[in-house]
Amino acid sequence: MFNISTKTMLTRLVLPVALSVLAGSASASLVMITANGTYSSSAPTTGLSKANEAYALSFEVQSPTTAQGAGIQSVIDALFTLNGVKVGNVTGVTFYPTSEDGLFDVTITGAGSTTLLDFYGPQIYGTGGVLLTGNYTGVVDEGQAHLPAGIGGAKLTVSTVAEPGTLAGVGIALVALAAARRKQKRG
Repeated sequence: MFNISTKTMLTRLVLPVALSVLAGSASASLVMITANGTYSSSAPTTGLSKANEAYALSFEVQSPTTAQGAGIQSVIDALFTLNGVKVGNVTGVTFYPTSEDGLFDVTITGAGSTTLLDFYGPQIYGTGGVLLTGNYTGVVDEGQAHLPAGIGGAKLTVSTVAEPGTLAGVGIALVALAAARRKQKRG
């Protein structure tokens, strides 16, 4: 069927091909952003806020971002809760530079209205709009009504999400590595 040199050549090609699939899959980046905190005792009672109540936000978004200081970027798997209860749908996000109070605004729709929930703090994107992973702190506000103090603190995390193609590439690379090692032991 195959002679030894052809088998050896195929074995040596499988690992680089598998690794190139892995590298190609990792070039597209999906990022998860989470934010949580507790509203201050002076926070107003609205559909999105209530004094001394905990809130949590999470969503996934493509990086690099297309919404740097203007425009709204779509989000994936978004959730906003107030005291553990979902209160509206997060439909988009706009990121801001430090010169415009940083972080981002999210658009939340529900109960017949659309509201901006504003997060102020550092800029979380770099050159070309690439979102920067890490932990951040800031403040939350609703509709820019309580600048600059906001109505509560915010702890945020920006992290990469492993895409299915990346996981498949890792699996292929591991199988190829195991096959190459097994053949070396036999040879």
